[in-house]
Amino acid sequence: MTTSRRDELNEWKWAQRPSNETEFDEMMTSLDAHLSTKGIEPHRRGIMASAQVSWTLKLDGTPILGGPPDRGPPFSPRDLLARVHDWYSEHYGEAMKVDMSPGSVLAMVKGNLWKIRLPMLYGEGRVGIHRDLSDGARNVIGRGPMTINALSCVDGMTQSMANKLTDQDLTLLLDAFADGLQAIMTLDALGGSQLFFEAKADYRHSVEAIVSRREYGKARWEAAQCAEKLLKAFLALAGHAYPTSGGKGHDHVHLGELLKEKLGIQIDEELLLTLKTSPAVRYGEEASSLEQAMASHHALLTLLKALGTNDYIHHT
Repeated sequence: MTTSRRDELNEWKWAQRPSNETEFDEMMTSLDAHLSTKGIEPHRRGIMASAQVSWTLKLDGTPILGGPPDRGPPFSPRDLLARVHDWYSEHYGEAMKVDMSPGSVLAMVKGNLWKIRLPMLYGEGRVGIHRDLSDGARNVIGRGPMTINALSCVDGMTQSMANKLTDQDLTLLLDAFADGLQAIMTLDALGGSQLFFEAKADYRHSVEAIVSRREYGKARWEAAQCAEKLLKAFLALAGHAYPTSGGKGHDHVHLGELLKEKLGIQIDEELLLTLKTSPAVRYGEEASSLEQAMASHHALLTLLKALGTNDYIHHT
């Protein structure tokens, strides 16, 4: 028996509309706990809480998130629903923001590790790089493509640091942005297999492990897992078998050979050897360095670029 939207809204009850701050906070605390038990993340609760309050207190016909600047008298329908939005902003802050980035890439510049959070691009976009961080991204509807300053996408970049970057530093960051965007757009577009879904998670975990500056072995292992699943997913979607156990089941070079034989996709062997990682790395029995982790990161991005430029990907 399926649960309807009406049944879901009827699960939470509240006797009457609050008339003061104390009553309102009691209502919101109860509703937030209810949404939490349903496994709903904070950034999704605001809009759901507004719909729930509107339904439970029979505020039909009122705007979901506040509406016009004139909210009416305190705790009137319009004001009440605006307060729901305010309550979540005040209590969860940054957790209410939805990260629209399709993914991040890493770059070493001036001996520092930088995380570049790539933007979600729709339609045509132009990317450049310059030191003025106040000029991030802009576009005017109907007047050309969006323009993006790649430096504004670098996490933790300050204006003082940006002013000290050399032209060579800027070139390195722009190249990392451009190469990363091509790779991540490929990864983001892959679908049709559970392996692709898992590979995307592996990629994120690998990046996070490097950023932690402590889990370089984990970063290498996750990058290896991502690559293995990508290769296997391409074979599976084309109806070709691949080994699932034994040495060949986790041999990136062998999987690469199958990809070439079955699909005509050529992947550089050195690239696959860089990604291939032994279980000893996973369990900390073999030490890993930042340099090795970054080598795996770059190899994975190169693999994604190679897959993305192959005609076969557009037919999966």
